[in-house]
Amino acid sequence: MTLYVLDTSVLIAHFLKEPVGTQVAELMSDPTGEVAVCVVTWLELEGKLREKGVSLQDRTNILEAYHSVIPIQLIVDGDVVARALQLRAEARSRLPAMDALIAACAQAYDVVLVHNDKHFDAIPSSLLKCWHLPGANPFGYLSSVVPPVVREKKASYKIRRKRKAAQ
Repeated sequence: MTLYVLDTSVLIAHFLKEPVGTQVAELMSDPTGEVAVCVVTWLELEGKLREKGVSLQDRTNILEAYHSVIPIQLIVDGDVVARALQLRAEARSRLPAMDALIAACAQAYDVVLVHNDKHFDAIPSSLLKCWHLPGANPFGYLSSVVPPVVREKKASYKIRRKRKAAQ
C-alpha cells in the first residue's frame, strides 16, 4: 500500500472544489493507498483559510473534518528539520520554510508528496518522490485580494517598502 502525503495546496484545492480537488478526493477514497499530512500542514492550512476570510469557528470545523478523514500525521523532529535545511540548499530556486518542512517530512518517511505548488518543483527529483497534480493555481483565490508580489515575496516586499519610506 502506498502512503501519500498531501500538501496544503491540494487540501485547499479540495476544499475549494477545484479540478485538482477532485483528484484529491479520489486519492482519499482509493483503497490501494493511504493519505497523510505532515503536522505543519495543519498550521499552513489554518493560515490559508484565515487569509481567505473564513471565521475562527468555521476554520476549527474544517480542520476537525480534515483530521477525521486524514488521521495519519507525520511528525517533524530534528532529523526532518536537518533534511529541510538540506532541501533548501539543494533547491534550484526559492523554497519557503513550510514547504521545505513538508517536503523533508515526506523524504524522511520515504513517501510520495502530492502537491500543486510550483515551489516543490525546485527540489531535484532524485531527492524527493513527488506527484505534482495538474490544474489551476492552488492559491488563485488570493489573486483579487493580494497583489502577486506580496503573495510570492511577502517579507522582502515589506523590507523594500520600508526602505523606500525611509529615503
